[in-house]
Amino acid sequence: MFSFVGIAIVLCSCAIKKNETQNITDGNFESFFNEFTDDSVFQINRISFPIKYSMLSEETDDLILKEVEKDGWRFVDFTEDPLAKNRAIDAFDVKITRKDSLNVDYERAGIDNGISVIYSFAKQGNKWYLISVLDRSN
Repeated sequence: MFSFVGIAIVLCSCAIKKNETQNITDGNFESFFNEFTDDSVFQINRISFPIKYSMLSEETDDLILKEVEKDGWRFVDFTEDPLAKNRAIDAFDVKITRKDSLNVDYERAGIDNGISVIYSFAKQGNKWYLISVLDRSN
C-alpha cells in the first residue's frame, strides 16, 4: 500500500511540474523562446508543419517559397545570437518586433553583410509556434 501511494505521489508531482513548465513557457514570448532555443525536442514540437520557408533564388533574386516538413527541419541554434554582433565574420544583430500580442518576428540582421532572416512566431491556442521563415540573405 505504501509503495503504491508513493508512486502515485511521484506521478502527480511530475504531472504538476510539467503543467507548471508548460504554463511558464507559454505565458510570454521570452520564456517560450528560451525553451525553444535550448531544447531541440521542444523546438520541433513548436513548429507549425509544414512550415513556409521563403528564400532568395541564387539566380534571379526572386523569393522562392518552400514548405518544409518535420523530417526536413534542422534544429536552429539561437544560443549564440546575443553575441553574434561581436563576430569578426558573419556578424548580425537581433531585432525582436512585436506586431501585436499574438505575433512576434525575430530577425537576424547582418552587420556589413547580406544576412537577413526573419523567424515569425504566432500564439495559437495559448501556445507559441514558429510559423514561417523568410531568408533574404544574399
